Parts: sequence; C-alpha cells; structure tokens
Amino acid sequence: MPKPNEKLAESLTALRALQTKGRRVFRSKELTRTHRERLLRNGFLREVVYKATC
Repeated sequence: MPKPNEKLAESLTALRALQTKGRRVFRSKELTRTHRERLLRNGFLREVVYKATC
C-alpha cells in the first residue's frame, strides 16, 4: 500500500502535467476526484466558484 507522501506525489505529478502547458486555472473535470481532493486538502489547490450572470 502506498504511503501518504507517495499518494501526494502522484497527485502533484498530475497537477504538474496540467501546469506545463502554462495554465494556472483548471476545471474540476481535468483532475480525478481523488487528486483534486488531496491537493485541496494539502493546500496545493484553491477552489474558485464562477457564477455567470446573464
């Protein structure tokens, strides 16, 4: 069973793959739920809610 730091490293690798394209804002669907929640919990992501006005 992977250690917690190994799991976090895996999630950071997924995040880095998105960042290499020069982006800093991502949609939830671009990361798996597990990676997204782990990165949020450890302070590597911040949740932003966008509300469109019509």
